[in-house]
Amino acid sequence: MWKKTLTRWTQYWRDDHGNALMFVGLGMMMLVTAAGTGIDMGRAQILRSKLSTALDASGLAAGTVVHSEDVTSTVHEYFYANFPNAYMGSTLTSLTVNVNSNKTVIDLAATATLPTTLMGVFGMKEMTVSSTSQITRANKGMELVLVMDNTGSMASSSKISTMKNAAKKLINILYGDETELDNFWVSLVPYVTNVNIGADKFAWVKDYDPDRYTANWPHSTTRWKGCVEARSGGRDINDTPPNVSDPDTLWNIFFWEDHNVDNNWILSDGSVSLNESEGYSDAAGRGPNMGCGPEITPFTSKKSEIIDGINEMEPWRRGGTMSSVGLVWGWRVMSPLWRGLWAHESNLLPLDYEEPLMEKVVVILTDGENQFYDGSSADPPLSDYSPYGRLDDGIVGASTWDEGRRAINDRTEQICTAMKQKGIIIYTITFRLTSNNTAQTEARALFRNCATTPDYYYNSPDNETLDAVFTSIGDSLANLRISK
Repeated sequence: MWKKTLTRWTQYWRDDHGNALMFVGLGMMMLVTAAGTGIDMGRAQILRSKLSTALDASGLAAGTVVHSEDVTSTVHEYFYANFPNAYMGSTLTSLTVNVNSNKTVIDLAATATLPTTLMGVFGMKEMTVSSTSQITRANKGMELVLVMDNTGSMASSSKISTMKNAAKKLINILYGDETELDNFWVSLVPYVTNVNIGADKFAWVKDYDPDRYTANWPHSTTRWKGCVEARSGGRDINDTPPNVSDPDTLWNIFFWEDHNVDNNWILSDGSVSLNESEGYSDAAGRGPNMGCGPEITPFTSKKSEIIDGINEMEPWRRGGTMSSVGLVWGWRVMSPLWRGLWAHESNLLPLDYEEPLMEKVVVILTDGENQFYDGSSADPPLSDYSPYGRLDDGIVGASTWDEGRRAINDRTEQICTAMKQKGIIIYTITFRLTSNNTAQTEARALFRNCATTPDYYYNSPDNETLDAVFTSIGDSLANLRISK
C-alpha cells in the first residue's frame, strides 16, 4: 500500500514538473517573439524615417525648379542621394510624385520592403514600409521691383517683346491663379538714361508749377512728362527723400533744350515740331521730353496692374543707357525713407528693412553697357542730353566716352553696394551682351558683382534663354515649406 502511494506521488510530481517546463518554454518563446518583433519594428521605424527625410529633401529641391526643370527627374536625383541603394537591406518598390495644376503643391510617396530578422522564424519574411510628404510653395512676404531697360536698342531683334513676355511669366509664377496676394507687392521702374517719376511729383522738383509754363514749355503744346536730372553732391546715388525745405534734395526737371544739331524742335518761324513718342529712329525724335519713357508703377498687390505696366513698356529713342539711374530709383521705390511719398494701396509702404518674414528684392535687366550716347553722329561728336547733362558738361568728371562709361559704372557699383548693405536682394541680367569688347566685358563684370551672389547673376545671350532666366528667378523667389 505504501509502495503504491509513493509511486503515484512520484508520477504526479513528474507530471507537474513537465507542465512547468512547458510553461517556461512557452514564456521564453513569447519573449523571443516580442524581442524579435521589437527589433524588426525598430528597424522599420528607422527605414520609415529615412524614407521621410529623402522625400522631404527631394520635394524641397523639386519645388525650387518646379517651373524650369523636370520635377520627377529632380525628385529621383535628390531622393537617391539621400536614400542609398539597399539601405538596411531594403528594396524600394515605388516612388511617386504628383504636382497640382497650379504648381504650388507637390505630393510624394515612397514604399520599400525590409527583410525581417527574428520575425522570419514565424513565417513573416519581410515588412512593407511607406512614407509620404507634401511640399507647398508659399510666397514669403515681399517687395519686388523690376528695373527694366527701355532703351532704343531694345527695339532690335524682338528684344523688348521677349523681355516683356519673360517678365510676365515671372509674375504668373509668383501669382499663380491668384489676382492679388497678401503681403506681396510689385513695382516697375522702366529706364532709358533717365526715369519718369510721374508729372504729378512736381513737389519733388525745383521751380516748377504745373499750372504755369515757362517760355521754354509752349503752353498747350507740351509739358513736363516726369523725367528728372540727377541730383548733385552724392545724392544721385543715395535714397535721400525729397524735402521741400531743402532744395539740395530736390530734382531739376529733365528738359532737352532745342538744339539745331540733335533736337531741333523749335523751328525758324517759332513754331514747334514734336515727336516725343517711343521709337528707335534717332533722327525722328524731337522735343524736350525725348528719351523719357513710361512712368514708374509704384507698389501694387494687383497682378493686373503689373501686367498692364509691363505691356506699356516700349523702346525709347535717344539718350543711351544708364543703369545706375534705373537702379537708384528702384532703391527709392522700396526705401522706407520714402514711406508715404509714393501712391500706394497702403501708407505703410515701403516697409522697414529687416521686417520679419519680408524680403526686398530688385531684378534689373539691361541689353547694353552704360554710356553717354551720340545720337546725332555730329562732327565733332556731341553726346545726347542725359540726367548728367551732356558729356562735355563735365558733371561726372569725364571728358572722353570711355571715361564717361566708367564714371556711370562706378556709380552703379556704389548703388549696388549700398543696397546690399541694407539687406536688399539683387538679381541682375545682361541680355544679348555677347561681345568681348571692353565695354560689354566691363558691363557683364559690373552686373555679376552687383548681384547678391554669383548665382543671382544671369547672362542671357539670346531671346530663348531669357525666358528660362526669368523662370529660374521665379522659382528662386518662391519660398517653400513642408506642409505635412
